[in-house]
Amino acid sequence: MKKKDCLMVLGEEHKARMLLCRLDFWLHYIAYLRGRTIELVYSNNLGQIAWSLGYYSMTTGLITTYSSFSFFGRLLSAAPDFIRTKLYFARMGWLAIALLPMPTAYFLLVANSSEAAVQAGTALIGLTQDSY
Repeated sequence: MKKKDCLMVLGEEHKARMLLCRLDFWLHYIAYLRGRTIELVYSNNLGQIAWSLGYYSMTTGLITTYSSFSFFGRLLSAAPDFIRTKLYFARMGWLAIALLPMPTAYFLLVANSSEAAVQAGTALIGLTQDSY
């Protein structure tokens, strides 16, 4: 049941040592750690970020934008299941696609901290929040 350099089928137990030696485990771990954790930190501190930039009146609007786009991100996370018959990627491929808007959002926030940039960056981060 086990082939050379392949893991066993899903549903079977894998030893921790076997997982720690696999490149795909570490790629997923790093992507999840870098992607999901940073997004959660941003969402948890969104009010403080708005206040530190001087956008006191935008706080509720940013939270609304983040929540709305997070909802759409959850809808987008179901897209691979619907298009699986036409286009198939491994789970890591979908994870990589889902993480693409995130660096764009952070570069946008760093390069330009105007109200529009903060709003657009928050929307992109919310969109990728639950899409993987």
